[in-house]
Amino acid sequence: MFSEVAYKNADACRFCWMCRHLCPVSLKTGKEINSARARGLLVSMVKRGSEYDATMAENMWECVLCGACSNDCASGFEPRTFIREGRSIALAEGLAPKNVAALASTVLETGNIYGAKDLQEALKDELAGLPETAPVLLYIGEVASVETPEIAKAAMRLLKKAGVSFTVLKNEPVSGAYMGDLMGFVDEVRRQAVKLTAAIDASGAETVVVLDAMDARIMKHEYAEWNCAPKAEVLTATSYFAQLAAEGKLSIRKQSGVVSLHDAGALSRDLAETEPARALLSAMGYENSEMFRNRDLAKASGGALLKHYDPRLAKMLASGRWEDLTRLGLSHMVTEAPGSFAALSLAIPAGCELSDLLVLLDKAVD
Repeated sequence: MFSEVAYKNADACRFCWMCRHLCPVSLKTGKEINSARARGLLVSMVKRGSEYDATMAENMWECVLCGACSNDCASGFEPRTFIREGRSIALAEGLAPKNVAALASTVLETGNIYGAKDLQEALKDELAGLPETAPVLLYIGEVASVETPEIAKAAMRLLKKAGVSFTVLKNEPVSGAYMGDLMGFVDEVRRQAVKLTAAIDASGAETVVVLDAMDARIMKHEYAEWNCAPKAEVLTATSYFAQLAAEGKLSIRKQSGVVSLHDAGALSRDLAETEPARALLSAMGYENSEMFRNRDLAKASGGALLKHYDPRLAKMLASGRWEDLTRLGLSHMVTEAPGSFAALSLAIPAGCELSDLLVLLDKAVD
């Protein structure tokens, strides 16, 4: 049922149970079944003859695929491999929870997690007048297009302030990142990858600046594995704007205040990027007071996908991250990815403030 690669990953655990202390879901729910090792045991049971049923399947979606469990694992345990497969199998065999199945149907019909027919509706004014081609292509992605358009608008204003010749794809195809997390890396996800790469290559852009860390991760990792990586260089928005700032292309006015950066797992763990956002905060004059779990050990916010099928768990995870902030006596959290901003917006405590890094930067640049 599962692939040999999935079974190998499930059996790789040496029962140290460290993932129990790293998983944001099991920490918040207090359930052993929500730990990565417990999910691995379920898959091992299937390998040894147990039936893969709806209860097992439901557990596969009680995970945000943040990678915290495997980040420091000495045995090479990679639960995301068998969790994505478990999701694909459950959807194919009718074992997925009803809310997940409904969302999957919406995604297959519209291509995105919002069910939007026009992802760029909120950005029409900003997109009007952009050139057909340019050396730099800004890839906005579904989350920033629909749920956090102010982040996309800030990115476009910053590029103009820096004198960068850029454009945005018309009818921008989704990357498949959120579809892949919801459904596993099924054929439709790979078709989306091929479609987006074809659009990027046809644009003639030399550099693709990717706004959402999730989109950057799939483009830089899975696209390469699937032999459909774009010809252009793919950069995260945080690294690109940090480079512009370092080159003196952004005139930044000094700000003041104490903030705490929330590291997006797709950046800090999957792409090993932790310093560009901190460099930008420093350039703006902010003091970044670190939460205990930071950089590649950062606790997940819940991401943009979870609330679409399990809003209760999504709010629990967001609340957990805010608790990490407030127990230090801090009140201002800064995110570096649209998905993190969308997730943490669900549970902002009274007296606290949530800001996006690029929105702050846009306000600080003349």
